[in-house]
Amino acid sequence: MRSNPKKIKVKDSDRKPFVATIVATAIILISGVVFHMLVVRVGWSMSRLHIAPDMLESFPINIGDWTGQDIPLDEAIARKTGTDAHLNRRYIHTDNSKIVSLYIGCGGRTAEIAYHQPNVCYIGSGWKIEEQHLLDLPLSDYNKLPCTIYQFIRDELRKERVIVLHYWIVDGQFRRDASLVRSRLLRITSKVNYVAQIQIVCPVKTSTLDSAEKVVTEFAIDSTSLIAELFERIHLYQAQQ
Repeated sequence: MRSNPKKIKVKDSDRKPFVATIVATAIILISGVVFHMLVVRVGWSMSRLHIAPDMLESFPINIGDWTGQDIPLDEAIARKTGTDAHLNRRYIHTDNSKIVSLYIGCGGRTAEIAYHQPNVCYIGSGWKIEEQHLLDLPLSDYNKLPCTIYQFIRDELRKERVIVLHYWIVDGQFRRDASLVRSRLLRITSKVNYVAQIQIVCPVKTSTLDSAEKVVTEFAIDSTSLIAELFERIHLYQAQQ
């Protein structure tokens, strides 16, 4: 004769921690989803300044001893950046020994633009970070440019390397990272009119690591005041519309 299996009773004291764990987990998951939706929605609602695609065309082709050449950016890639306007140029020094690529992407969709930065996009394209450090570059007007220097490598056999100098402009202010954008997005009463991302890239195969870093910092010092003036003109132009 088979005996009936005993039913195991769960005491209320045992059930409460279990239920609390489920509730806590659900809150964390829901909060994560809500947070993501909030950032996206606030990022779009904070789109105060639309920058026309042709507004960056006035940026100088000649910068000191550097001469630039426009390099069209693939449209599919450009759409993914979330920018209103972008500039992609190669600048060559008059002695032909130095070459850099300059990328400027900007617009009012701040949350979307702030997501795209070297330590995300380069890694997503198959690069690895070998080294990175912070730098404050002295400018001619006694100010400093806060930026980050990245060293990326791709293809272990050929050891393809690039040095990337990266910084942001948030409503006319130089910023090392996008933390100001994120903090303002989470304060409903605050706003971000526009954000601009600047990348200066030098391939290491044309020089040593040290000299490649020297090249990007040299170009940054030469170009930063012109970039700042560009966005001052954009802001004034848009304010008059």
